[in-house]
Parts: sequence; C-alpha cells; structure tokens
Amino acid sequence: ASRGDRLMIELRNIGMVKGSVAWAQGNRFGVAFENEIDPKIVRAPVGTKTETPAYLRKTALASPTPADATRIRKL
Repeated sequence: ASRGDRLMIELRNIGMVKGSVAWAQGNRFGVAFENEIDPKIVRAPVGTKTETPAYLRKTALASPTPADATRIRKL
C-alpha cells in the first residue's frame, strides 16, 4: 500500500468502510477513514449488542465515487 491509495476495509461490528492510506512503513500502514467511526464499536466482541449510529450503518451503501476494484485490498 502506498500513501493516498483508496481502499475499503471490513471492520468488525460495522461492516465495509472507505478510506485511504494515510501512512505506510514496511508492511504496515494506517488508514484515514472517509467517515468518523466509533472505536468502541469496532473493539467490542463480535456479537455484542451495540447501537450503531445511523451514519455508520449507511457508510457501506453510500458510494460517491465508484472504487477501482484493482486497487482494493482485503485485509
């Protein structure tokens, strides 16, 4: 991954979210998400009842620009 690459990542308890590579160092990189996420929801154990805010539930459905499938990486 290189800085600026756009990607979609599946986050536990939230689903698919869009972002871009903010930094890359060796085989590690950080992601800047298009929409704010609540880290408590992502860190909660799978299956935990959490109230996902409406803005996160629609994140996976809203797509202002189509993603280039050749540049999306599954992590």
